Amino acid sequence: MGTQQSQVVGIIGLGLIGGSLALRLCETGVIVRAHDVSADTLQMAAAHGIEAYDDLDVMLRELPASAVLFIATPLPQAIELMPRIAAHTTELTVSDVVSVKGAVLEAAREAGLADRYVGAHPMAGTAQSGFAAASSDLLAHATWVVTLEEQTDLSRWLAVCDLALSADGRVVPADAEWHDHATAWISHLPHVLAEVLSANVVPRSLAGALGAGSYRDATRVAQTRPELVEAMLVGNRKMLTEVLEGFLDQLEQATIAVRDGDVASFVDWGHRHRVEWDARRDDQTDATHTEVSTSVPDLAARLLDLGMSGGRVIAHDGATLTFAQ
Repeated sequence: MGTQQSQVVGIIGLGLIGGSLALRLCETGVIVRAHDVSADTLQMAAAHGIEAYDDLDVMLRELPASAVLFIATPLPQAIELMPRIAAHTTELTVSDVVSVKGAVLEAAREAGLADRYVGAHPMAGTAQSGFAAASSDLLAHATWVVTLEEQTDLSRWLAVCDLALSADGRVVPADAEWHDHATAWISHLPHVLAEVLSANVVPRSLAGALGAGSYRDATRVAQTRPELVEAMLVGNRKMLTEVLEGFLDQLEQATIAVRDGDVASFVDWGHRHRVEWDARRDDQTDATHTEVSTSVPDLAARLLDLGMSGGRVIAHDGATLTFAQ
């Protein structure tokens, strides 16, 4: 569903994701007002049609009640911003694009924003950072998690969903706890593995000289700014610790299998899942499409069931959501 031309979106933080979101929404006709602590970033943003504010409080006061405000800062700053947002706004919808959802949800609740908060997380990025690395294409076809809790206002959830769809995204509904569990496996654990593997390969060594595609792909995310990785891993430490403990158990089993020369089972299983994941990701032609009225009384439950089964929201025409499974 396209977003109305007059819609206003606020963004705090114009780094890689915040900047890419701002550029993408500007292309759809959304009025984007943004704040960043860097004067150079604000100057670049203004040159791209973004209404740049050096004073955050002024921007917050000037956002209309119908606006959606995205926090696109690292996790610690996102948590610190919640009371400030609560003090300067009364009606607008508060969202974010932080990669950890539980901690942000808790901060929103403590600031009295639980009834206005809808978390989001576009599953996109590169090892680069900053507005200079942002691109409107970064979020094209990206999967967005849009969080749904018991207290979530469905009209606000739909507003955030619509913006993700307007940015050419696909929306996966999930609550914050399950989001953090899933991303611990598919994002945060890979970051840990990339850091450990990189730390054990000295650049000027035989292993460093031989490193090629497998090493490059497995360690790509270790190029991410360390402070961003630290905030992500520590912010999701409870879920990530549980995942690491389970992974270590499986790694011990793999060690025994390698020692005994009996690796076929886990290699075949991993190969099968990876091939099927690639096929599903690249080809959705066989997906089953279902239209669901937004007025059904069990909409929240159906949305959460959709996300848990790997399905997505792909369209919203105002009265009907289209699910793809």
